[in-house]
Amino acid sequence: MGKVIGIAGISRPTEDITVYASARVSFRFGVADDYRGKLDKEKQISILSEESWNEVCKDLGQKLHWTKTNANLLLQGFDLKSSIGKMITIGNFKIEITGDIIPSDEFNEVYVGLKEALSKNNRAGVYAKVIVEGVVSEGDYVRIIE
Repeated sequence: MGKVIGIAGISRPTEDITVYASARVSFRFGVADDYRGKLDKEKQISILSEESWNEVCKDLGQKLHWTKTNANLLLQGFDLKSSIGKMITIGNFKIEITGDIIPSDEFNEVYVGLKEALSKNNRAGVYAKVIVEGVVSEGDYVRIIE
């Protein structure tokens, strides 16, 4: 079982990412009315693990904020790699993990070497689609549905 320790979203392509303590999760926008949630229904939510992000920062020799990846959720203590293809609950909503995030060259525009650091051991996280709408809050528990 894991836990949500970060929530973020971008409402327009030209805006900076916003961090939330709690946010709505919807079929239309994914997390927090994030415009990217409506672009691809299989990739409505992007999820990063704190453990992977700490390894990325260690490789870079720089402590960057996790939102530099534009992820929607930061989870602690949850194995994202083994969750692909599975349904999970977070608080009162459900999602299906649909695949790995493949880092693009744009990450190196954020910080030199970020793409390569995220590429090691699939540290960039996973995508998910919304199955049941709800609300996500910091501290919510994350569980795989058996």
